[in-house]
Amino acid sequence: MKRLLILSVLIVVLSAILSGCGSGGGGQNNNVQPSVITAPNNLVVATTSADAISLAWSDNSNNEDGFKIERSTASASGFTQIGLTGTNVANYSSTGLSAGTTYYFRVRAYKGTTNLSYSSYSNTANATTQTTTPPPTGNWSGIIACYDQSNSVTGTLYFVTSGGKTKVRDSISPDSQIKWSPNRQYIAARTDNCDLTYLNCPIFFSRSGQTVGIVNNFKDGKQFSWLPDSSGVLTTAQSYLDGGVLRSSGMYKATFSAGKQLTYDAFDIYNSHLVNPVLSCDGQTVYVCSAASGSANIYKISYGALGAGVQYASSVATNICSLTWSSSYYYPAVSLVPLPSGKLIVGVADKILLVNPSNGTTEIQRSASLSSELKLSPDGTKIAYSDYDSIYICYANLALNRQISAKSIGMSGVGEIAFSPDGNSLAIGGPRTSAVGGLYILPIGGSLQTIYEQAGSSGPSHLDWTN
Repeated sequence: MKRLLILSVLIVVLSAILSGCGSGGGGQNNNVQPSVITAPNNLVVATTSADAISLAWSDNSNNEDGFKIERSTASASGFTQIGLTGTNVANYSSTGLSAGTTYYFRVRAYKGTTNLSYSSYSNTANATTQTTTPPPTGNWSGIIACYDQSNSVTGTLYFVTSGGKTKVRDSISPDSQIKWSPNRQYIAARTDNCDLTYLNCPIFFSRSGQTVGIVNNFKDGKQFSWLPDSSGVLTTAQSYLDGGVLRSSGMYKATFSAGKQLTYDAFDIYNSHLVNPVLSCDGQTVYVCSAASGSANIYKISYGALGAGVQYASSVATNICSLTWSSSYYYPAVSLVPLPSGKLIVGVADKILLVNPSNGTTEIQRSASLSSELKLSPDGTKIAYSDYDSIYICYANLALNRQISAKSIGMSGVGEIAFSPDGNSLAIGGPRTSAVGGLYILPIGGSLQTIYEQAGSSGPSHLDWTN
């Protein structure tokens, strides 16, 4: 009897303990349900380019580990997860999209790593990516210099349209700039016809290839900038003859007339290598670089000071910037791009700078490895350049807009580039493979289009594009 009493007491005590564990009386409750996660809402999406859409939503929960994003090309089915964000991160960018395509998005909050808990979905929102602009079907052109890989000393200038390419002239220097005039009626380039002492530079062509003027007595004049009225160019030379006197490193204003007569004025800046004369966007100031091996000084000169005969830097030029770089290569180690804002972008072999010419300060500096000139978009808001492995498009403040690797567009390298007249495409010169190169058009955010290819070529050495 005593044993039965003890056993009854033990059963009562054990029942009380078990009851306490199940009712929360100090023990652990293994049946507690996960806390509720409040669903996000107010999902808004916006197209940012031909291949990207941005998302933003309201974060209504305080216990999520992040958000998962789903996408579909149908409004009510076919959704798949494309990405996730962290805690309290309520925005996302969906990239790698197809141009001109409508995409639908939804998001939900989640918590946990293995036994996941989810909120309900947000609202569904949609946007359509921008339509890429194909090469115009009318009179568009990329002007190129293709050169024979066997000697790399002479090239051929082609006028390229949607209907094919037409040879303009042989014997063009492959390292010469090629530029359309502002009125789009003339082309300037350097010819390789020379007497082994003085090169004829620059040479002017009409669209049909007719020569309308040549500047003689120049040596190594590779770079130039058209005058605003398309009457001629500013150009520099390593040396030149001035009235029978041999001078070094001059800058000329060379003009031509209907009678094909050329006049010029010399501007002498010390005994160094002048490169890249450019005019400010308002046409009032000339910028020019005095370069040596791995260093340069950037000068500004009033455009009105030109035309008064030979002058020296100390009298009319102001040094606004001095810089150095790691490479001893002259060109394209220095590239100057005036902006509509009045500021100047300077590109050298290993960096790009945003310079304020009014006080000579460098406002922004960006590391780079230039294998091309800097090119300004027609609206003056972006610049583009290549480092052979990739194309970079930056805003005028040098913030990166996008990077396009050569491999991602099916090329083994990228040389020179040029913006289309509408700024939505790039003309690209470079090798497709080790055996073939050519001229290509890349709608920004789209797929590469072949204009022409040539075996044994690395593509055109310089480009310009007009309408």
